[in-house]
Order: sequence, then structure tokens, then C-alpha cells
Amino acid sequence: MKESEGKQFVRLIMDQLGFQVRDIPTADGKHGQTPDFEFIQADELSLVELKMRDGTWNFDLERDNALDDEQVMTQSQSTGYHNNISSIVRVGADQLRKFEQKEHQFRLLWFHAHGQFAELARDRVKTTLMGHQNVFHIFDPHRQWMAYYFHYSEFVSQRDVLDGTILSCRNDGQLSVQLCVNMWSPRYPSLMKSRIVEAFKPDNLCDPLALEASGEVMIADCNHPRSDVYGVFRYLEAKYGVRPLWFIQMMQHVFSVKAPIDDVG
Repeated sequence: MKESEGKQFVRLIMDQLGFQVRDIPTADGKHGQTPDFEFIQADELSLVELKMRDGTWNFDLERDNALDDEQVMTQSQSTGYHNNISSIVRVGADQLRKFEQKEHQFRLLWFHAHGQFAELARDRVKTTLMGHQNVFHIFDPHRQWMAYYFHYSEFVSQRDVLDGTILSCRNDGQLSVQLCVNMWSPRYPSLMKSRIVEAFKPDNLCDPLALEASGEVMIADCNHPRSDVYGVFRYLEAKYGVRPLWFIQMMQHVFSVKAPIDDVG
């Protein structure tokens, strides 16, 4: 999918939500130096940078040869923090930070995932931003929670500029859009009263603080280095009075088999 198609998708969604979308001219003809949009509704003005994420996997020769031999191939990909996505987030945040032509109440990134495994691409972006991890009670595995900020988080490192991220995904004709708010941003209280948050409530908003209040998630709002996994666990156990906890490695598995076209259907 071309970036122009992604921009068209953004305009369609925000128009349906009642926002005017204004394109920002590229600075001095240099591609990628300025954010892409302003979202406008009444007196509220948000600055937005769009990033595209391709969810297509490149299968290698070994996989193709195995399929030719009528074998079943499996591949696994982690849905955890991704260094490449981290770099893209930081570039986008820098674009938002340096744009000073006018004052905006909020600054957002928009990631649009597309391709064969668009949902995986979207989930990787969200994990990189929010550092979440599935955790469970060791002696009662049915008791499970999503623990936000368990791992490194770009929302934390970019909290001075990044107020939230809109994640959209198009896969097999299905569309999904979600606004993830950054609870670490100094503008978080204002954002939660904003028109853009109201537009995404309730089903298309991810607000860890609201989810924590309902008992659905945990939040690792501690100073432990995220490399100290045991320290983060001990913090969560003490904060929520639940122990012992452990984590579930988040992975996506794909099984591939080659079949003649006449055998399909």
C-alpha cells in the first residue's frame, strides 16, 4: 500500500468522526521533514504524523523448497518490543517536536498497518509504544492480566512530545482503528477531556489507567530498569497483592502448506 492510500484512509476515518483534516505542506520540498496533518474540530487542533507499516513476511528459499516437498512449514514472530519500530517512533516524534509554525494542543502519531499480517504489525507497534506483557498467577493460570509498561516503552521515552498514537489496520477487508493515549504525557489530563478522545470512546480507546481502575490490567509505574525483569515482577506483586506472577511470551505462529489450485475450495 502506498502512503497516499494510507493518507486517504486517515481522511476517511477522521471525516466520519467529524474532524477536518488539513494537509501540512512539505517543508522546502523535502519529503518527510514535516508532520502530515492537522486534525481540527471547533477550537481543538492536533498535529499528526502518519507512518506506514507493512505486515508482509518475506519467506526464504528454505521455506519455498520445503513447500515444494509437500512439507508443512511453521514460522514464529515475537509481538514484543521491536527496535526498528522504536527508531520509526523516534523519527516521528522528532518531526512533531520540531514543527513550530503554530501551537497545537496535542501531538499524535498514526501508524497504519497493511499486508498479509497487518494485525501482527499493528500489535508490534503497540507493544513498542506501551511495553505491555501478559502475566499470570503461577498457581492459578486462569488469573491473567495485561501488564502495561512492563518492558521498555516509547511512550515513556517520548512523553515530552507524544500524547498518543492512533493504530489502524486493514486485513482481509476488515478495518480496525484505536487511539492509545500516553498516560505519561504532561498533557494527559487535558487529552482525556478532548474532542478526539471523545470521538474514539468507548470501544476504540486504549487508556491503561481506566483499564487498571476496572481491574482489567496492571501498570508497572516503577523506576526499576526494564532489564531487571524480577524487580518489575516484585513491584507488581507488591502493588496488586498478587504473587507469584510470571509472564507469557507473546508470539504469532504461521503454518504454511502448498496445495494445487484444483485442491483448494
